[in-house]
Amino acid sequence: MIITSPNEESFRIQTSNISLLTEPPSGNLSGRLKADIFVKTTAKESGATNADHLIKGPGEYEIKGVEIQGLPHYSYLIKAEELNLAYLGNSAVSDFGTVVDLLLLTGDGGLAANIRQLQPKAVVVSGQVKKLERELGRKAEILDKLVIKKKDLAADGLRLICLRP
Repeated sequence: MIITSPNEESFRIQTSNISLLTEPPSGNLSGRLKADIFVKTTAKESGATNADHLIKGPGEYEIKGVEIQGLPHYSYLIKAEELNLAYLGNSAVSDFGTVVDLLLLTGDGGLAANIRQLQPKAVVVSGQVKKLERELGRKAEILDKLVIKKKDLAADGLRLICLRP
């Protein structure tokens, strides 16, 4: 699985079967970004139409071997390639009812309590990460893209990753 960040508000997740984009951006950028699945993480309209599937809000979906569970407040659990990815969207904490391997966050700070509650194996942040580094007491790995498999996640210790847009 490859995870990148086209901007500070979204993630692109590429698996062997699909490409998924969270919060498709509006404006000129939306026309250039294509994906099999767009997952809306806010109520604002994006105008993005370059996807086969648009998911927004609660529900259960399975598309090309990827399972997506939409929870209230635009939170999602995405299961792909043996990994459980959680995206909080506009909510503080959601009970995903499963082990979270990767927690995807946009924004910086005020999220340490969520991270401690969900206990993910890794946190992937788009954009600024300085405040979150202080809150968690650890330094982030700064990457352009994250290439990851289930076996890459350590059983102990939290991995903090910041993706450059």
